[in-house]
Amino acid sequence: MAFDTFKYGKLDPHSEETHPRVKLGDHLDPVQPPSVVDYATRVSGWPMYLNDRLGDCTCAALGHSTEAWTTYSRGTTLTLPDSDILNLYIRVSGYNPATGQNDNGAVEQDVLAEVQKNGIGGHKFRMFAQVDHKNLSEMKQALDMFGTVYLGFQVPQSAEDQFGAGQPWTFVPGSPIIGGHAIDLQKWDQDYMYPVTWGRLQPMDEAFWLAYGDEAWVIITDDWIEQNGLNPLGLDLQQMIAEFDQITGQPVPQQPAAKTCWLTNWLKKLF
Repeated sequence: MAFDTFKYGKLDPHSEETHPRVKLGDHLDPVQPPSVVDYATRVSGWPMYLNDRLGDCTCAALGHSTEAWTTYSRGTTLTLPDSDILNLYIRVSGYNPATGQNDNGAVEQDVLAEVQKNGIGGHKFRMFAQVDHKNLSEMKQALDMFGTVYLGFQVPQSAEDQFGAGQPWTFVPGSPIIGGHAIDLQKWDQDYMYPVTWGRLQPMDEAFWLAYGDEAWVIITDDWIEQNGLNPLGLDLQQMIAEFDQITGQPVPQQPAAKTCWLTNWLKKLF
């Protein structure tokens, strides 16, 4: 498939004045993350989720996150059908598949709010919080805790060229911006960060992200906490839930009593 068929679709983030949000860092005790965080290697494939034809990257990225969450929490990969991704995109953008009108992309915060309220393919988020996208340590800790980080960035022309050539994304001074794009971060090692985009895992260096990244979010979902619990070490989750309720007016579902405590799993990892 020709690279020029790939689409963008991430609109600029809302301002905090009009769209307040919970900030992960306000509730997080900084903990040194592992040198390698990997929630990608065991996933066998990453569907395009229509992002070669539509500007639905904000929705496609959540399909990829669902693959990773279920693979690493349940041991089996849940791949949502294209119809679930399309349905979400229609709801958040007004896209009309019959006429092709309103294929104008979406705002990441709007997509997260819609899934928190109404779900995607029967899956709902409990809540979501903003990550400081300029704080690499917080971002890596967030990936380790939550199994994915939902990212947005401004795409330079150099990124198209590098992707088409099978090269990592690196910062190229002066390269013009050609669109906004949503991706999900799934792996981070000593050399690169690895988001999923356009059907594959794409390495990018930290300088690239710091130059072009403009938003990052974590998501709490049953697809992840089913095995990992809802009490990550170093996170004041109850305070974060209360703030989310107050800011959004959307109650956060309570954790079922039978869920495994994430603190126990973290202690096993540490010791």
